[in-house]
Amino acid sequence: MTKKRTLAAASAATAILLASGATAALADNAVADGDLATSGTQTSVSLGTIPCNVPTPASIGVWATRNGQGTQVYANGASLGVSVSQAAAGVSVGTATPIALQSNWVSLANNAVSAETKVPLTVTPTASGSASETLVLALSGNGSTGGTVSRTVSLGVTWNTDCTPAPAPDPTPTPDPTPTPTPVNTAPTTPGSPVATSPINRGGFGLSWAPSTDAEGDAFTYTLQGKNASDAGWQTIASGLTSPSYSFTAGNPGEGTWVYQVQAVETSTSPALSSAFSQSSATVTVDRTAPNPPLASPDNPAAYNDGTTSWWKGSVTVSFAGNGDPALADGSPGSGVAEVSSPQNFSDAGSFTATGTATDVAGNVSAPTQFSGKIDNQAPTVSATCPSNIVIGSAATAAWTAVDEVGGSGLATPSSGTVALDTSSIGSHTATIPAGTASDNVGNTSAEATCDYNVIYNFAGFFQPVTMTGMNVAKAGSAVPIKFSLNGNYGLGILSGTPQFNVSGTAQPGDSVSAVTAGSSSLSYDPTTDQYVYVWKTDKAWAGQSGTLKVTLNDGTTHTAQFSFTK
Repeated sequence: MTKKRTLAAASAATAILLASGATAALADNAVADGDLATSGTQTSVSLGTIPCNVPTPASIGVWATRNGQGTQVYANGASLGVSVSQAAAGVSVGTATPIALQSNWVSLANNAVSAETKVPLTVTPTASGSASETLVLALSGNGSTGGTVSRTVSLGVTWNTDCTPAPAPDPTPTPDPTPTPTPVNTAPTTPGSPVATSPINRGGFGLSWAPSTDAEGDAFTYTLQGKNASDAGWQTIASGLTSPSYSFTAGNPGEGTWVYQVQAVETSTSPALSSAFSQSSATVTVDRTAPNPPLASPDNPAAYNDGTTSWWKGSVTVSFAGNGDPALADGSPGSGVAEVSSPQNFSDAGSFTATGTATDVAGNVSAPTQFSGKIDNQAPTVSATCPSNIVIGSAATAAWTAVDEVGGSGLATPSSGTVALDTSSIGSHTATIPAGTASDNVGNTSAEATCDYNVIYNFAGFFQPVTMTGMNVAKAGSAVPIKFSLNGNYGLGILSGTPQFNVSGTAQPGDSVSAVTAGSSSLSYDPTTDQYVYVWKTDKAWAGQSGTLKVTLNDGTTHTAQFSFTK
């Protein structure tokens, strides 16, 4: 049984089918065709008329057909290389991709075909007229019985060329008449987004926008629309506006958060064209509702509350804070609290009232908030009272009293008391009521208070022969014993200077005083009688005179006796 294979090639630039006229029995064949052919076989392809000196690309389709079982049969799966064994002048050939045969090529029926490959070529004519060249193409690959099988096919290529130069163009061509365009009306341009003179206000503000233009110069007006937070859709605010602006009257628009858009509308054309609406404006908040009254708070807690009034010690600073801004009529948030009253300091004693308000961004002012209380900046006053003279070694106290100022917070401690006095030594002493003995209800404490007292001897006398209740009569120049007791021996330094006699008149009658013998005055202590004896040496010059003897002790006390002197 005889099987036939054919090698074929096709040109991309022609519409001619070319098949090899040489077929051999028991051998595969090669065939070349123009790839634009529809039927029949040709021995040449025509490239038509191609430009002079211009490289013109084309391609040849090549494939193999199965034919016979002789030694000129390609092996199963052989790779067939494509070569041009004879290339015509003026035609250059490129490299084609090898054909990969089917893996069962040998067993295929006669006239079975392989895949096609394209052989690229370029034709470059250099002279006018008709031209033809013959290409010899070969397919080579491994044979089914060993060795190499190579099959060839010839293909004629023809073309026409005109190298005559084209005529120069007319240097002054007559222009075509320009047709009169049909007038076309266009809509005005879209205006700019509206901008408010104040984005947060109480109404009565203005809007402006970038103006529209009209290409044909047609007249137009503007339509302004707006909506607030509760509106489902846009509502027309104004129409027929001839300028790119609009002003709301005082109290308008209604309270809420608004956005606006604007459109340009022709008025002098039919049909009247409108621009698109502008982009929506930024929100404009119209707020005519005052914020809530502010919160008031002191910088420190009250020190005392008397049941109706809070009290602070010394001073207090009251500050205010925002307390919210009610929602607007359309349900949107208010403009918000912008400021509150400044802090207020109080340091004067007595009642105080701090008053503050809040102001929102739109300028609405809240009802006032008041914060009241009282200041106590004065400490209670403590007064001390001491007895004037206190006998040494005796028990004694100083009394004190405390009062708070009129209108103060009142005493938190007792209003009076006593402190024990030190009587262990003779002389002047100071009793001290410590600071802080008294405190008022806010914590002000009293200052230290003092009083002075004098510790004196437990004096008794004068004893006989001298009396302290009547006139003592003695001879001038004699020595008179002045006897007294201090209820103990305190040494001989008990006198404060020398006793003095002050003449006040003439001699007076009285009780005679026994004299003692002494050359001068002196002081002694008799422990047996617990008495001091001051021997007073009188002056003869005092004869016929009377007066007062003053004995002053070092405790500050003075003890006297009346004397009249005789010759």
